[in-house]
Amino acid sequence: MELLSLAKRIYKRTVDPLLSAALTFERKRIHEAVAERMDTLFQVMDQRQHALEADLLLTEDLSLRFGVSHTDSTWSDARQATYQYFPSFFVPNPDPDGAPLGGDISGQEMLRVAPWTANATLQYRRPVSDNWEMYGNTSVTWKDGWYFGNDNQGSVAPSTFVNLRVGVESERYTVEFWMNNVFDYDDPIGGYRDIFWSNTQDTNAVNDPPTSSLGDFPPIRLTSNQPSLRTFGLTARVRFGNAVH
Repeated sequence: MELLSLAKRIYKRTVDPLLSAALTFERKRIHEAVAERMDTLFQVMDQRQHALEADLLLTEDLSLRFGVSHTDSTWSDARQATYQYFPSFFVPNPDPDGAPLGGDISGQEMLRVAPWTANATLQYRRPVSDNWEMYGNTSVTWKDGWYFGNDNQGSVAPSTFVNLRVGVESERYTVEFWMNNVFDYDDPIGGYRDIFWSNTQDTNAVNDPPTSSLGDFPPIRLTSNQPSLRTFGLTARVRFGNAVH
């Protein structure tokens, strides 16, 4: 895989001691050449990535970090054996005795690639005594929907997760309350097809492309990945020896 960084710029700007920002913009273009797997021949994939990150110091006690990324991935010239007998992807071989050419997935979006992702973290920290500080942060992660497979039929919906941390700490001790998945998001966050059809189609059929019946294909079955539901707890830490500043 050849990785070309087309542009990388870092902007740093300080307006006053209480408001500062550091912005990073990165753009990448990725080309992937021939790669073979058991059921797949990927020939050319064109993928472009754009990302923006920023750190903002809003006040002496409050800071914000956020980032957003866009990925445009398209199979520009590709074949996948799994779909070689599917009518929508079928490619006839001019040589009747030749091997199947594989299903044409050119123009399809690449499987398991979310076009957009974004994240943000708001953090607050201030002293409450000579030896203790209180802190809290809230983080939000959002991921766009994406496809199970290169056929672009099944998809995972966009997801949003919110996590929370609140605590107090000194040089030696930390006590923290935490909560993950605050809003209890419970829709699937991933999935994959666990039956492949390339070894079930009747390759000796006389029709071109071959016709299929219920006997040719196993049932369509997808396995989904579920997120961890809302969890929360209390964590205490004690630092010893050189770990104490």
